[in-house]
Amino acid sequence: MRQVDHLKLPRRGPFLIIVFHCVLSLQQFGWSQLSSMPRDDFWITDGEVNALLVTNGLVYIGGYFQNVGPQRAFGVEVNANNGVADFGSSKIDGPVTAVTPDGSSGWLIARTVFGADGIGRSRLMRVRTDKSVDPTWDIDSGGIVYALLATADRVYVGGGFAQIAGSPRRNLAALDLATAQPLQWDPSVGGEPVQVRALALSGQTLYLGGAFTSVGGVVRNSLAAVDVGTGAVTSWNPRPEPNVLPPPVRALAVSGTNLIVGGHFTSIGGSFRTNLAAVSSVNGFATSWNPSPDGEIDSIAVVANTIFATGTFANIGGMPRTSLAAIDAALGIATAWNPSPTPPLQTLERIYVSRSAPLIVDGDRLFVGGSFTNIAGQTRSGAASFDLATGGITAWNPYAIAGQVNSLAAQGDRAYIGGSFGSVNGVPRRGLAALDSTSGVENSWNPGVSGTVVTLALSGETLYLRGSLSQVGSQPRTNLAAVDIATGQVASWGPGMGGTVNALAIAASSVYVGGEFASIAGQARTNVAAVGFDGTVRSWNPGANFWVESLLPIGNVIYVAGAFDQLGGQSRPGVGGVDLESGLATSFNPTINPVVPGDVARGAIIQGLTIQGGRLFATGLIVGRFRDYPYTASFDLLNSALNWEIQAGQWYGRRARIGISPFKNAIYVDELYNFLLALDPTTGNPKPWLPGGWGGQKVHVMVPAGDSLIVGGSFGMVNGVPVSNLAVFPPARAGKLGLQTMNNGSLRIQINNESGVQCVLQSTTNFSSWVPIVTNSGSFYYDDTNGTKSPAIFYRGLTQP
Repeated sequence: MRQVDHLKLPRRGPFLIIVFHCVLSLQQFGWSQLSSMPRDDFWITDGEVNALLVTNGLVYIGGYFQNVGPQRAFGVEVNANNGVADFGSSKIDGPVTAVTPDGSSGWLIARTVFGADGIGRSRLMRVRTDKSVDPTWDIDSGGIVYALLATADRVYVGGGFAQIAGSPRRNLAALDLATAQPLQWDPSVGGEPVQVRALALSGQTLYLGGAFTSVGGVVRNSLAAVDVGTGAVTSWNPRPEPNVLPPPVRALAVSGTNLIVGGHFTSIGGSFRTNLAAVSSVNGFATSWNPSPDGEIDSIAVVANTIFATGTFANIGGMPRTSLAAIDAALGIATAWNPSPTPPLQTLERIYVSRSAPLIVDGDRLFVGGSFTNIAGQTRSGAASFDLATGGITAWNPYAIAGQVNSLAAQGDRAYIGGSFGSVNGVPRRGLAALDSTSGVENSWNPGVSGTVVTLALSGETLYLRGSLSQVGSQPRTNLAAVDIATGQVASWGPGMGGTVNALAIAASSVYVGGEFASIAGQARTNVAAVGFDGTVRSWNPGANFWVESLLPIGNVIYVAGAFDQLGGQSRPGVGGVDLESGLATSFNPTINPVVPGDVARGAIIQGLTIQGGRLFATGLIVGRFRDYPYTASFDLLNSALNWEIQAGQWYGRRARIGISPFKNAIYVDELYNFLLALDPTTGNPKPWLPGGWGGQKVHVMVPAGDSLIVGGSFGMVNGVPVSNLAVFPPARAGKLGLQTMNNGSLRIQINNESGVQCVLQSTTNFSSWVPIVTNSGSFYYDDTNGTKSPAIFYRGLTQP
């Protein structure tokens, strides 16, 4: 055992030695426990990962994605000229809903943090110019913050909240910029539901827009003006209608003596206006300016005689313009500028997002955010900027992926992008990519796939892939293909399929395929077949009467799983073994007896197989009359006997499991509510390891890589770490023992471990006989109240297998 921590401390005359041992290898204690916290430096994807293969220091990933990139979620400072991220800036722990310069070269940021109840609440923070976080600024809003507006000594905060920094404030507040404490200023915005979405400042007047019915007890429909000194509402009252959700007002901008108002309305200031209008700041009446967009307005920016707007429109200012347009401030007609972002903005986010397509102006540039992948004919992901003099797109390209950019701010040569994205400075990779297995960074390998990759299998230097494919590289391929693992060059191998392929495996100089098909390369085969490396179909033909989900070759047998009940000419419900040469069913014939309390079981569909220590582990679902139920079991390979099974109504899950993998002395399976579970392979009981994910996330594949476990699927956050679709769990960090003398004279032994890591605290007086005292998970403590001065007592902590 490796000694990790060694303390030599006095104890009432004699001394106490505390030794903490941590088990790190299978040979020592049977189970090398993984950390429940995934790495935060491994690259991620912007779509689901279905296949993983580790070889030659690389992790090959396949799935349905368009890009890969470094983990950097929710918010990051970038260079305002080229978009290169400053990865030394503070990491953000939730989607950024608003950001603004703080006036001292730093940033004020509102981000949404989700609690155990699943409800998001905004917290405010301040990042200084030296990248450090101001400890004064850790402000709870109790709700969602949609708008921030900073002045020389205060910051105005708008959103949907009832308190901020512990003080009652209804949806609008002003905080002291130095102390972060709420000022007495309190307009109190009311209604049901209510939210302040936009703020604009002109002299001593603060304009606010959103969805509300009163301000300071005075009736106001979603648009009002308050005095910045007193907080009193003014008489200005344009009354946008209808005053219902979605918010009538989402965007505000001052233009001379007018206020430009955007949102979702049909009248304002006493005139019919659709979604975008100019209202006099003097009397509240609408001017004659009337661009009349045919969709909602999301954001507005004013530059001299031009009004820029984003929204869900396809026409605005009398011209066809998609989602982004420039409008003449005097005439209300669209200018010739037409960047046409793709895909277009079709709906506006309602909750946890301030803007779906934010706009800001800084100096001589217009910055645009959103979820587009192309704008002005150039590849840009989530963010772009334009030269205001020429209207041309600049080289600025933060390339945000796995989400969208919802907030923007800029000051000089620095910009800040915030939103729900998972990565910046990524690179295009369609369906296939290779990452360094140590650093997690991509390499140049880039075959490119049209479709979805579901399985990867390697033979020599050739990587075989299956999925829903139509093209690989520049070559047409239907569901099966092969590429060179070094160059990415597409091989000529590609037998045509007469149906769907669900499984792929390499054995006996052949590629074995399973799925739901009637032919392959023109040869009749029913749901399972073997193809040579030269593309010819082998005579091997066991046949399965229903579709195949998984293939696992071991020695001279290939284990087959799926929805069938006949395989290789024999009755084999759900799973069976087939001889690799003859195609005949082997004697392996496990019995699955599904039980679904309160329902009627109609059969089993086994979807995943893995093997360890003479046992076959199967996972899938039980088909009931009213719903499907999860199923996981262990069978003896020699006699087909059931070792254990976990059926519906038992301790985890309510859906089919797809991902299953052995790693060290545990079996890992995906689980709907807890993301992943580690099972004891002998008993099927859960191990004390639980990396929590958000509900509804799915694990599709798992593969060991050295002392880590790599997991792919369709997920976002795991234990608070944003790991979009790809997570790497390293070994658990070594624990620590600590000692504290309590007021009553007792000694408190503190065990500091990662969450989920189980440890037993033991004591001895002679180092030959250790007595267990307490076993627990994570961090805990034990109070030694023994007043005996001698003999000396020694303690150690051991991680449990």
